[in-house]
Amino acid sequence: MWKPGDQILELGTTGKHQFTVSFETHLLVAEARYKGAKKVLDETRKHLLEAMNQAGVDKIDSEAMGVTIRPSCYREKFDTTKFRTDNPAMYDNYVSMAEVAATVAIKVH
Repeated sequence: MWKPGDQILELGTTGKHQFTVSFETHLLVAEARYKGAKKVLDETRKHLLEAMNQAGVDKIDSEAMGVTIRPSCYREKFDTTKFRTDNPAMYDNYVSMAEVAATVAIKVH
């Protein structure tokens, strides 16, 4: 099994970089565990919200954690695509660019 410090990439037979078998296995297992844990957490949150609503409680504090219900609300949204299409000159005057740090996107097939 892969561990930090082990090789991640290697050159394949086609000359392209590929994952080492141990790293690919590690990543697939980590993704599966994450998805499983997220599913359990989402279900737990759903049941907790339901129980707190039934009890008429909006906040619970303990030594280990605090849970607060954030009520549903409406949020204002701005349709930038429509605005850019309808007012391209005005859009260009107000838009600015900001650097975004590099990230890694992982898509499990």
